[in-house]
Amino acid sequence: MNFKQTLDHNHLKITHMKNLNYLALVLLMLGLTVSCATKSSPGAAAKQYMEYMADGNVDKFIDGIAFDEDVTKEEIEQGKTMMKSLIEEKAVPALEEKGGLKSVEVISEEISEDGKTATVTLKQTYGNGEFDEDETNMVLVDGRWKIEMGK
Repeated sequence: MNFKQTLDHNHLKITHMKNLNYLALVLLMLGLTVSCATKSSPGAAAKQYMEYMADGNVDKFIDGIAFDEDVTKEEIEQGKTMMKSLIEEKAVPALEEKGGLKSVEVISEEISEDGKTATVTLKQTYGNGEFDEDETNMVLVDGRWKIEMGK
């Protein structure tokens, strides 16, 4: 192999390694993005649901509620319709009276030993300066944290 062939061969090796490094970086970033999007913590999920409520996205908030496994699809739909009506008639106006939701902060999150339930304490600060701290019970359903309704 002459000098020019050696240079060309080494250049191909370097180019190939750069391409492999770039591909590895892209795959790593993709993996991190997918991981973060699918493995939410109970605190992050509870905060997101409150933000849906504040933004007036009642349907997304309600989708974050866990229903008992022994409830039929029809009963779930009836429950969702009733909840939506109650939230729009009571909760949304109450939130508006307080000047809307300024911020939501996760104060604490305690996950059970089996990893299937959690208790999250949220601090909600309103536009008028008032704030509330509430505990929210969460349950892991099909890999997604949802709000557990009281029994």
